[in-house]
Amino acid sequence: MKHIISAVIILGLATMISGCQADEWPDQPDWSKIPEKTDPTPGPDDPVNPDEGDLNPLPATNFVVAHRGGAAESGLPDNSIAGLRYCIEAGIYGCECDVYYTKDNDVIVAHANSSYQINGLTPWDHTVAEIRKAGKLANGENVPTLRDLLEVAVDKTSHTKLFLDIKKLDANHLNYIVQCAKRVSEIVVEAGASNFVTFLCTGTNDNVMKSAKTYAESAGCDYQVNTGKTTSQLGVLGLNWGNYTSASLTPEFGGTGKINPRDFAPAGMYISMFFVDKKKYNDNSIADEAMVNFYIANRDLFRTICSNYPVWLANKIDDATRVYDGISSVDDFNAFAATLASDPTAARFLNSDGKVVLKNDLKINSLSPLPPFQGEFDGGGKTINYTYSGPSGSAEKVGLFTSVRGKVSNLNVSGSIQISGGEGEAHVGSIAAEAYAATFTDCNSNVLITALEDPGATARCLVLGGLVGKEWEGCNFVNCMNGGAISYEGPGYTYMAGIIAAMQKDEGKLTFSNCKSLGNLTLKSSNATTSSH
Repeated sequence: MKHIISAVIILGLATMISGCQADEWPDQPDWSKIPEKTDPTPGPDDPVNPDEGDLNPLPATNFVVAHRGGAAESGLPDNSIAGLRYCIEAGIYGCECDVYYTKDNDVIVAHANSSYQINGLTPWDHTVAEIRKAGKLANGENVPTLRDLLEVAVDKTSHTKLFLDIKKLDANHLNYIVQCAKRVSEIVVEAGASNFVTFLCTGTNDNVMKSAKTYAESAGCDYQVNTGKTTSQLGVLGLNWGNYTSASLTPEFGGTGKINPRDFAPAGMYISMFFVDKKKYNDNSIADEAMVNFYIANRDLFRTICSNYPVWLANKIDDATRVYDGISSVDDFNAFAATLASDPTAARFLNSDGKVVLKNDLKINSLSPLPPFQGEFDGGGKTINYTYSGPSGSAEKVGLFTSVRGKVSNLNVSGSIQISGGEGEAHVGSIAAEAYAATFTDCNSNVLITALEDPGATARCLVLGGLVGKEWEGCNFVNCMNGGAISYEGPGYTYMAGIIAAMQKDEGKLTFSNCKSLGNLTLKSSNATTSSH
């Protein structure tokens, strides 16, 4: 791809920035002295281009950008060579770093303080040598230049791109932002690194964003801006990729703003955001587990997501997108649980017959009941041993599954459920708290179910079933057995049975074929109903 700059852009640059004289702004690079480059950089899912011209990074398996090289996670200095290597070794898609123009026409990589100082010096008033003389990084590295980072980044075995954050300056120094963009473009192309670099420009000034964009595009680099603008506002400026704080997004995405990530793809634009984190980094961190899972489930809306814990997030994404050959371990079981939270069919766990298959016996300590499941679960004759202990909560559903719609077969469960206290009606079953139009075949339980409530507690309804608590829409049991004892003591209105304890009135019927219950049923309550079924 040749470096083509339109005459309109060249003529327009001198007057783009209001309030600045034309001679304050840098000229365009002399592209005739810079080698030509090949096709633009691949995205996370694009194939690698042939080995000719500039190198390309390997296609990434994630879309995570490491804020300041993942310094919060790794403990390494931010904006360091060591931090970049950390990202490369982990296969992180992007390594974000901050860049500034220096007095000696270079670009230095560092996070300046609120006064725009690095080691106490403003970079545009000092040389790289002067800044380095004033202090080293905590690991002994010199403050790196862009060339230093590119020497490491440009590697055909690497998946990682540099996201060069051209930082915000005050209104009196806007020219240095554009000068930085110009010098970055020259250094990047001279190094044959265009495919390894994305420009990330401050959104402090519309004309600055447009000026910096010309350098990024002329160098063949991707370009995005830190902004709070809507898609229509970006379009007016000729921009198509915005990077947003989490706070600026709509409440659905954990923010308090008006930017809706769902608006970008229909507008032919891209959106990125920051941050999704393991723990709170600052006010822009999404760290609540449910919201983290929400972002991962809606990952296709975003071109990139920036994190202070990039390896953690990349692993979370890998866990969420990996295709499983059934459930073979506790880790697989936990991934199955996480999948059900957003996909009740657990599609990535299905085998060629459309079933989720348990491959090995499992022992689950401190069970969190699985979210609702819809489909066919084949236990493979294996056993899941688990323990659950705690209040049943308000309208709680306690069992291996909170609910099942479909089929469960060839599954053995053992262990214990212990309930003490709670509010509202509770449904309890060793395999499923609730079942909807479900069939259970060749399932066996040896789970001890114990419910103990204070005699002075408010009376409530508890539904305690050996295999299933309560059903809707009809339920079938074939060759099933319960050997676990069930006991309750307290003031509650309790329904108890060896196989299933209750059915919703006028919703289907229960059928049993060759089923039996051997476990003892013990009730100490003035409000109780028991059954051997």
